[in-house]
Amino acid sequence: MTSFTNHEETLLRTLALEVRLFSLPQAARLLGCSTLQAEATATRLRETGYVTAEPRLVSVAGDAIAPLYTWAKGDGVPYFRPAAYQLRKRWRTPGEQLLLYPTDKACRLHGGDCTRPRSQGETDHDLWVASVFLHYRQRDHGGAEGAWVSGDTLRCRGEVGVFDGLVPDACLTRADGSIKRVVEIGGKGYGATKLARLHDCYSQQAAYELW
Repeated sequence: MTSFTNHEETLLRTLALEVRLFSLPQAARLLGCSTLQAEATATRLRETGYVTAEPRLVSVAGDAIAPLYTWAKGDGVPYFRPAAYQLRKRWRTPGEQLLLYPTDKACRLHGGDCTRPRSQGETDHDLWVASVFLHYRQRDHGGAEGAWVSGDTLRCRGEVGVFDGLVPDACLTRADGSIKRVVEIGGKGYGATKLARLHDCYSQQAAYELW
């Protein structure tokens, strides 16, 4: 049976259960180490068949700092057109980055869902999801923000029905498992009409935010 260091276990579990991929700088943020140390950790996991590392063109620049907007019960309907405009404009000229993915072997070990992005647009989206995950992980002290449950985990649990067939990118849940906040990461094709549909769905269940 393979034994893992703390860094290896943390990276492996996060890729299998919380996000679909990481860049090396993101892995370093997760582990609290240098990029070179994160690369060494990823290399050991590659050698044992738990992680793959592949160069991909991505349009994501910077780290997630704050949502484009948040909504809570009692708030008015958001203005969707400005948010849709920002989602179209925030992506940068594509550049190559080395991305880390969990293998089927890693997902079987932790009971995760090994879903891979199929296009550059999906890769950009999933990389931004990972950035939002790190935002919450680094600011959450004592679990006050709630536990991150990925959209893939919700799908595996069969809990998509609560969102009328839609699957949010993640939910922040309370200790009893109830939803505290829905987290949605906007992609390039998120126009005002789609944002309005998401609002109609998510606002029936909990507070939500669009990143």
